[in-house]
Amino acid sequence: MVEIITQEKLHKSANITVNGGTISSAIYGGGNGSNSKVGSATANATTNINIIKGTISGNIYGGGNNSVVYGDTNINIGKRCGWR
Repeated sequence: MVEIITQEKLHKSANITVNGGTISSAIYGGGNGSNSKVGSATANATTNINIIKGTISGNIYGGGNNSVVYGDTNINIGKRCGWR
């Protein structure tokens, strides 16, 4: 199951969990596009990507593609992911 967040701006944390299935492109914790933002210059946020199981054909990026993450990025792979 993959949860996709499609808001242009997130003022809090972004959490992505992959728990099976196939993703044929890249995963971006901070969004894919210049209007995507996680957090703001005055309020830090975090992106969390947890890969429990599944197949990902592209790369995994904690940050974004032409977007901004104001704060930390975390990528966890395997059974012992940081949160569930």
